[in-house]
Amino acid sequence: MLRRCEDPTDQGYHNYGGRGIKVCERWHDPWLYWEDIQTLGPCPPGGTLERRDNDGDYELTNVEWASWSWQSRHQRRSRGAVFDRRAGKWVARVQLGSFATREEAEEAYSQAVAVLRQTGVIQ
Repeated sequence: MLRRCEDPTDQGYHNYGGRGIKVCERWHDPWLYWEDIQTLGPCPPGGTLERRDNDGDYELTNVEWASWSWQSRHQRRSRGAVFDRRAGKWVARVQLGSFATREEAEEAYSQAVAVLRQTGVIQ
């Protein structure tokens, strides 16, 4: 939690600290963090700490226990943009559909590239 919110070299930083998500000052002290988390009650089996508001900070009024399946449904969607950590750049991805053959898929790709070039979206 602290690393992904405060360490720009952490692989998850762009999804947390990079978009302004913070950890409340109180939780920088492990004893105070533990004290606050105890007020949530026991963590259910397979539970993990979840922010109620995905754009909100890590603080007692914005967290609860949640299952991994709930968290996966509650996350932000990238709408086709993924961060390539090796290149240090954002990559746009488009799903053109499913095809019966490799040739059909390649043809759809070629047509999409031609349209994007024609409209000036890509060079």
